[in-house]
Amino acid sequence: MGGWVLGVPGSRLAPDCRGMGSRRCAAPVDLRCTASGGGCVEDDPRYRRIDFSREMAHNVRVELARNLALGEARMDVALAALQIAAEDDAIVSLSSVPFPIQSFLARIERLASDVGARLKGQHGSTPVPVDITLPLMEKIFYAEQRFKVPPFLRSNIPDRSIVAHPGVWENAAYAYLHELLIRRVGIPATVAILYHDVMRRLLLEGVVDFVIGMDMREFSDIPQPKIMPGLTRELVVRDNGTVLNTCNPDALREMLRYLKRSFWPFAWDASLGADGGFRSALSAALNPGADAHLEIISRAAKHRLDRGISTSPGAGDIRRALAASERLVMLCHGDQQERRDLAILLYHCGEMSRAMVELSAYCGTGAFEDETSTDKTALKQLLSRLKSHSITGERAQLTTIENVLAMPPPQFDASQRVPLSW
Repeated sequence: MGGWVLGVPGSRLAPDCRGMGSRRCAAPVDLRCTASGGGCVEDDPRYRRIDFSREMAHNVRVELARNLALGEARMDVALAALQIAAEDDAIVSLSSVPFPIQSFLARIERLASDVGARLKGQHGSTPVPVDITLPLMEKIFYAEQRFKVPPFLRSNIPDRSIVAHPGVWENAAYAYLHELLIRRVGIPATVAILYHDVMRRLLLEGVVDFVIGMDMREFSDIPQPKIMPGLTRELVVRDNGTVLNTCNPDALREMLRYLKRSFWPFAWDASLGADGGFRSALSAALNPGADAHLEIISRAAKHRLDRGISTSPGAGDIRRALAASERLVMLCHGDQQERRDLAILLYHCGEMSRAMVELSAYCGTGAFEDETSTDKTALKQLLSRLKSHSITGERAQLTTIENVLAMPPPQFDASQRVPLSW
């Protein structure tokens, strides 16, 4: 057999392995090179594809911004969690098919319908009282459906430790709502979002008449429902058939911070909490090439990710870390440290104009004044470097919900093609 066998998983046969049947050639083969040795497959237009990921990621980011723009009381937290998953899927899957948000929402709806039928079957009428609903919901959700949290609960990084690659310790799948529906295991914040959304749907359908929030105990235990005193179905169900949100947006914030930590491409200091990756990223920005080993791993991971090949986030994924930081800035209006981290990631991505705008905004806040003198000096040095790289006339906007909503879609060019996955 001559040439390459393409499209067959695991088939990496060398062009000179004729007469060997299905046996693979023992010699290592570079799939990118053609059998004739006259060029690179990736340069052949027949082996390139149109990239839809930028358009799909933009569309779902705008949908998330619209959701968050509704405010804490009106946002749909479960939908926001799936929109976050959809954008990350667009970034790395390189699929031409959008992430099936509606399919996963329908899955939650079926779960709520099953719970509602059990409740009405046991009680015989609606609304079902609290003393029947919550014990049965506990049994169905945790015992029968087997939803659970991982043993480490909030973070798998050892306390007060510094790890070179946080993605080795954190499994990003635990933060995604669709993965929770599939795997039945997720961090407390994600479990709380699902539990709350099921109860929200029961309230909307009139199965119950009480309102719950989620007691997450700082995300260090299995989330439990808590009754919201004084609130009834009549007060929270609106005329348009939606329910006011009573799930604390801290759950979304915790989910995004877990994702940011999982994909962070620099060292992480667990003793600093949410600020754990700041100093390592700042040091790498001011001292490029200081960690050659990390640079090699990151380049190899980027090569694989650019081709849609699943890779360990232990090597870091700066694109998804950046996406998580941008969404945190949109969600956490008052948390300026998230804007600081975003600026540093933008610098590492080569987006100097945006990085300068974000870091300039941070340096004008009280949070900057609270930094240590060493950190302030380093941040000023980075800002000075950004200003020296700025291009006259180039303008960038702060990352805000309003600016995301006003952002024009990326221009689609069918002539621009990217390599196939190898």
